Amino acid sequence: MALSRDFFEGLGYLTYAMAYADGEIEREEVKRFAEELLNRFGSWDTQGTRARAAFELAVQKKYSPDQALEQAQKCLKWSKKEVAEKKEAILQTLKDVLRADRKEEAAELAMLKKIETLLNSL
Repeated sequence: MALSRDFFEGLGYLTYAMAYADGEIEREEVKRFAEELLNRFGSWDTQGTRARAAFELAVQKKYSPDQALEQAQKCLKWSKKEVAEKKEAILQTLKDVLRADRKEEAAELAMLKKIETLLNSL
C-alpha cells in the first residue's frame, strides 16, 4: 500500500519536533532522517519530498517542537490507519534521529513520549 501525502507530511513534522526538542537541529539528525525515510518507508520520490518539505517548512517558520507536533497531528488525523500500521516504524525512525547526534537529551526523550502519546491517540 502506498502511504499518503498526509502521512509523509506528518512524519516530516514529527521528525522536526524530535530533532529540535533540544533547541538545535544537528546535521547528523537531518542525514539520519533522510536515510530512515528511504530505508523504512521506501520513499525518496514525491511522498518523501513531502516529508522533507514539511521538515524544511517548520525550520523556515521557526516552529517550536510543540508547534510542529500540532502540525503533525493535523496531518496524521487523516491517515489514522497508516499510522496504526506504521507506528512502530515511525517510533524507531524517531529514536534513530534522536541518537544520530550521539546525545540523548531529557527534552528529546520527553518529546518522544509526547509523540508516542499522540500516535496512540489517533
